[in-house]
Amino acid sequence: MGDLTWSRVWPWVWPLLLLAGGIVVTLWALRRIFHWIESRIGSDPRVDERILSRLHKLAATGIIIGAVYRAAQALPNRGPFEHTIHQLEPWVPATVLFLLWMLGGFYVARKAVHVFAGRAARTHSVFDDAIAAAILTPLHLLIVVGGALVWASSVPLPANVRQPVHLAAVALAVLAATVFLDGFVRKTIELRAATSNVLATSGGVLRSAARILVYIIGALMLLSVAEIPIAPLLTSLGIGSLAIGLALQKTLEDFIAGLLIAADQPIRVGDFVEVVDGSVSGTVLSIGWRTTRLRTREDTYIVVPNARLAQSTVVNRSMPAADLCFTVPVGIAYHSDLDAAGAATVAVARDIQSNDPRAVPGYEPRVTYEAFGDSSINFKVWMRARNWEGHFGMRDAFIRALHIRYAAEGITIPFPMRTLDLPPGTTLAVSASAPVLSEGAGNDSRSPEGGRE
Repeated sequence: MGDLTWSRVWPWVWPLLLLAGGIVVTLWALRRIFHWIESRIGSDPRVDERILSRLHKLAATGIIIGAVYRAAQALPNRGPFEHTIHQLEPWVPATVLFLLWMLGGFYVARKAVHVFAGRAARTHSVFDDAIAAAILTPLHLLIVVGGALVWASSVPLPANVRQPVHLAAVALAVLAATVFLDGFVRKTIELRAATSNVLATSGGVLRSAARILVYIIGALMLLSVAEIPIAPLLTSLGIGSLAIGLALQKTLEDFIAGLLIAADQPIRVGDFVEVVDGSVSGTVLSIGWRTTRLRTREDTYIVVPNARLAQSTVVNRSMPAADLCFTVPVGIAYHSDLDAAGAATVAVARDIQSNDPRAVPGYEPRVTYEAFGDSSINFKVWMRARNWEGHFGMRDAFIRALHIRYAAEGITIPFPMRTLDLPPGTTLAVSASAPVLSEGAGNDSRSPEGGRE
């Protein structure tokens, strides 16, 4: 009885035992293979550990499906499974091959991109670096598309399903092209921004505009692939865009102003700018698609709408070059020796110009007398700073040093004075509030000498 039972059970047991043992051994070998792959390419920053994990799971799933299928074929009485096995027979090999295709394709794609990126890094062109940075995800999509098309042609898909599968494959190919173009443009702008003032200033705006344009083109191509009429959709979008444009008028105005700033380049990142009304001034930190960010001299962070900058008169203190000349107004007493005072002033300015790190070395300061003032002879001292922010410190250092030099040489910086010419015999009574004339009217004139009012 026992032998009879065993003879009936054994044909069922050994395929199941073989199935379990095969699955365990194969999964162990698969784990070792993936461990080896990770040790070989795990240091590559382009490798995503989540992708490797998903590939591992896909391979394990394919192995289990294949093992179950082979075990079902080895059963002695396949009557209950015969119909199911017959239906699955065309699907299992194609599905397993599809999973293996993706596994091998993803690995080869990563290795190829890694090699290409290494060679691109040794060239002077930024385009090959941009291709290396943007190509990996589209390659994965194309590998899936190619495998899916071969899989669909190898299995008995119903006629009403085969066409949607082909449409989905073409749509994935269009998506791959769109993703590649988007990544290529963004990476190119990012790499060129390191050497281009234009892209360093407006790279964010251009990247946003390019991304919107690329995905609009990709969406239109997808609609064309799906044979959806575009003309009615464009008409509907036109009406909807009008409503959205009215609702987001200020935002769109700022966006368009950002594009104009990016194209015209009146300001750049790092420039010191001032709006003519004097309410806003500072160093440009970034120019976005809606706002421009400034840092004032007090380290205050100011966000200015692009439309305001585009519509205002802006003084750019950093153009056409970062270094610039500036003047310091000075006044000395009328009795001063102008030549001696000018020489002393130039000496102080020359010392600041030579030793101050904010100054442009080699520039020769000069003094230009301008006017006879109310109580002083006025002139300007011309100096040159490396940038607009640096000129504030230079001005401070020059005024301090000039005050010490004038005190040492006895050069007077006068207070405002006024001389009153009175008719003979006029008595002037001075009170705490105001002077009072006893008779006649004095002639008020200004002269280089006289008592203080």
